[in-house]
Amino acid sequence: MSFNLAGFAINRNYENDIEGLSKTLFKSGKSILVKGKNKFNFERSAVFGSSKGRMDFYFTEKGSFAFCNVMETPYLLGSKNIELLKGTTMLIFAMSETSMAFMFKLYVDGVKVREVQSVNGEVNFSFGEKTEIEKIENDMTEICFELTSELIGKSFWSIEPDEIFTRYVKKKVESKKTI
Repeated sequence: MSFNLAGFAINRNYENDIEGLSKTLFKSGKSILVKGKNKFNFERSAVFGSSKGRMDFYFTEKGSFAFCNVMETPYLLGSKNIELLKGTTMLIFAMSETSMAFMFKLYVDGVKVREVQSVNGEVNFSFGEKTEIEKIENDMTEICFELTSELIGKSFWSIEPDEIFTRYVKKKVESKKTI
């Protein structure tokens, strides 16, 4: 089975603070996450080409994990309020085993500390010091899944295919015009 996934993991459970997560994730402050009407299982949520603006979340005691559209990943984590990011570590990833293209970015306290882009086994871009897992593992899929596991406090491989993910949808914030 080939993985074609995009998403992020953060070492904070935002299940009861979606507003705080929205402020943390979106650069402009003009978007928020709104709970969708449906819940989906892991298999249905893990769709690489999912609709833009849709994020399916899985919450653990220690963290939050979401699948999202690959086109969303460059625009995540850019809060203007750096205080919102204190004490967090966040991984943003996109992987296509079909085209053998992989990318991950690792942030600590809102500051990028590591980024790797790889195509066909060749690293095209690398920034920062290697993570501990990279020192012993070369497979980008395994690196992303191991980093995700560390952040959410649960092995990625232990998430069952029928486990429930909660859908949230990115909505524009209505601007209030003053007369």
